[in-house]
Amino acid sequence: MMEKKTYDSLNFNMRPLDVGPPDMIILHHTNMKPVEAALERLSDPNSKVSCHYLIAADGTIYEMVHETMRAWHAGVSFWKDRTNINDHSIGIELDSLGDVFPLALMKSLVWLIEDIRTRYTIPDFNILGHSDIAPHRKDDPSEHFDWEFLAAHGIGWMPKGRKELSEAPPIVAIQSWLRHIGYSIDLTGLMDPQTIGVVKAFQRHFHRQKVDGILDSETMTRILERREVSV
Repeated sequence: MMEKKTYDSLNFNMRPLDVGPPDMIILHHTNMKPVEAALERLSDPNSKVSCHYLIAADGTIYEMVHETMRAWHAGVSFWKDRTNINDHSIGIELDSLGDVFPLALMKSLVWLIEDIRTRYTIPDFNILGHSDIAPHRKDDPSEHFDWEFLAAHGIGWMPKGRKELSEAPPIVAIQSWLRHIGYSIDLTGLMDPQTIGVVKAFQRHFHRQKVDGILDSETMTRILERREVSV
């Protein structure tokens, strides 16, 4: 078992009674150093932000808000016709500036997610980054976060690279695929700023070697592959 400590935050409230138990995990990076500064901010009543867990760079897990409560980590957010993702999720902050995620931290994250999943049904497709649910506001946990490491441990999903497109589909088709996956996007048929932002969010998670919002063939095939396994 990983080292686990309690560092209480009062920044929480009750989950709505009509939403059921949490079925999403949202990953963030703190963008603050040292970890004590992040712990202080996430427990400061004036900040009005919190998380359920913070994992330090050395792998220590801090429980800040009980899982049954609603922590304030997601803000204005959307996924698959849901708003107020705080209602449905467990928020995990990672002690990083978004550039480096040490192995000790990643191992603790795997352990923590596996532990959470002994209590709640969290589908792989509902393990997301803050950027996925708020693509126009947030970029965490950044393109440097190793989603492939989680997938190798049976957590989350990554494309296998087996799809091919004979020709580039229209923009509106790609927008509809992204919407089906879960992203908030209007079907404008244009490569407009909202579409570029959502494509960049997708790339941060599923094609992180190329985060530029451009729909190259590899990005499009990964979007299609992710869309076809969506439920």
